[in-house]
Amino acid sequence: MVDIEKLAQIARVTGVGGLAVVGLLIVARGIVAKNIFSTLSPEKSYRLLLQIMWIMFLVALAALLTSVVLELTHNQRASKTETARAVTLRITLRTPERQPLEGAMVMINHYPFGETTRFDGTLMSNIPVSVVDQSLEIFISHPGYKTYHASRAIADNQVAIATVLEPLQTKPSR
Repeated sequence: MVDIEKLAQIARVTGVGGLAVVGLLIVARGIVAKNIFSTLSPEKSYRLLLQIMWIMFLVALAALLTSVVLELTHNQRASKTETARAVTLRITLRTPERQPLEGAMVMINHYPFGETTRFDGTLMSNIPVSVVDQSLEIFISHPGYKTYHASRAIADNQVAIATVLEPLQTKPSR
């Protein structure tokens, strides 16, 4: 019978590759315990033992490569996290009559960001932004108004916009 506590300790010390080797050793021990080798010729016993060893080697190698890939992936994610910063975006929108403009869609180029202004025409949000970006390209749109487009510099991890959206020009009816 296999002691689970011992397997857990082996897994902590040796990692995934060691656990795979231990599992195969348990299987090999079962083959030996069934006394299969005494029924086989010496040549077949040698081939079977060689196959078991090759399988153990390949499983350990696959586990080792998997561990390396997982570690590299983890390091890449960690480095991406370190290259982001939170930037506070503050927007205030008004109509030409100085009324708050609710429901305007705010989007930032190259970032998965899309939010709408509140009932008072404001929007405040924290956005994870790359540390190399020095400005944000912002688009604001609302039905019946011209789309606002601006590139704003990031200063002290903040970007603020207060603007009036111009209505679309309608053609006079004849």
